[in-house]
Amino acid sequence: DAVRAKTGTAIALINAAYPQAGIRKGPITSRMLLEVLPSENTLVTMKLSGTQIKRILGRTVMSLSGIRVKLDVTKPEGKRLISARLQDGTPIRDKDLYTVTTNDFLLMAGDGHTEFADGIHVEDTGILMRDALAEHIARLGTVAPRLDGRIQVSR
Repeated sequence: DAVRAKTGTAIALINAAYPQAGIRKGPITSRMLLEVLPSENTLVTMKLSGTQIKRILGRTVMSLSGIRVKLDVTKPEGKRLISARLQDGTPIRDKDLYTVTTNDFLLMAGDGHTEFADGIHVEDTGILMRDALAEHIARLGTVAPRLDGRIQVSR
């Protein structure tokens, strides 16, 4: 949510943070954020079609915002997406264009995500993901993990 709030796009699709690192209960420090997001990834905005977004979501579970997905992890890669809807419940339509925030690693086909390179109106904002997260946490004051159903997985 932090990167989408920073850039104002409808959707954010980001590779998951370093899985072994976590944010412990208590004050959040810059050092903790560096452990969770050790790369110097910058935020990139673009427009992607619904088809492109669905292709990305059908491959792997990602950190996402502004969108709700249902996945079937028993299906082969590329076929896992059951449904994708905007946060307000509107279905993602194949031919519609959506504003998306990702990072420069994924733009350069990181983790095999070549779809981001086909985006239009691509702009590297120069904003570090870590800085966007720090700013978001500072604005909220208190943060707590919660499951909100934006990713539903069936097995």
